[in-house]
Amino acid sequence: SRRAPSPPAEDTPASPAPPATEPAVPSAPPMPAGAEAPAAQDAMPEALASALSHIVGQLDVLTETMRLLEERLTMNEDKTNKVVQIIGAAAEASEA
Repeated sequence: SRRAPSPPAEDTPASPAPPATEPAVPSAPPMPAGAEAPAAQDAMPEALASALSHIVGQLDVLTETMRLLEERLTMNEDKTNKVVQIIGAAAEASEA
């Protein structure tokens, strides 16, 4: 079963999402002089355009999910480091 990622904790500021950039699409090679492209190749078939649009939408969701996971991982690493520091300070205090 799939679960949506939970939002970040209230005590940490949410970092802005990185700007989405469109990947460069290579252009078609130039047509030989006097040749005409068939009309069917001029426009992308609607089914292909729809499928590609759906894939892009899924990739956007995946990108946002990965951003949230990275944010949560960083938050947990920071909290773990604080716990390690507290334990280290307590150990030093008990030795003194």
